[in-house]
Order: sequence, then C-alpha cells, then structure tokens
Amino acid sequence: MSGNVSEARRLIAEKAELRNAEVSAAERHLERLREGRPETLETTSLHLDVLRDLKRIHSHICSVAYSVLDAAGEMPAADVAESDPITLSAPNMLAASNERTRTR
Repeated sequence: MSGNVSEARRLIAEKAELRNAEVSAAERHLERLREGRPETLETTSLHLDVLRDLKRIHSHICSVAYSVLDAAGEMPAADVAESDPITLSAPNMLAASNERTRTR
C-alpha cells in the first residue's frame, strides 16, 4: 500500500512459499484422514475452509503488490491475471453479483 516496489516484489516472492505451506498442510490433513483419526474426521471441513480462506486473503494482499509492480512498469497486466486467480475472477464475480441484484 506504500507503493514500495521492492516490498511488492518480496510479497510476490513469498506467495510461492505460502502456496507450498498450504499444499503441505493439506497433504498432512489428508494423511490424518487416511489414518482414520476421529478428531480429523470431525474437523475436516473446518480445516480445509481455513486453508482456502487463508489462500484467498493472501491473494487479495498480493493484488496490491501486483498493482504496485504494474504502476512501476514491472509487470504487464496480462501477467497479473495469470498469476492471481482472484484478479482473474473478480470481474466475473462482480458481473454475477450485478446480475443477481437485477433479477431480484
């Protein structure tokens, strides 16, 4: 949000680390499910929802970094959409929301 290009680059670089941590957490959870642990079976939906929500939060944060890099001429707009599914789907979600509002 400060417009600092080096910080924006660092945030994007950390995105891969977060993605690896998310995959690792999901794999560990699935392993516990295969083991048949009752506590894991009871909390599986919550666990996976938390992982998904953290990923979405991080994607939203990264969208700020993409904007900073784009403004600095370091990232073409096409790269933003390919790098961040939230950015890619945001116009579609807005259009769907507007359509639902109109049909009510």
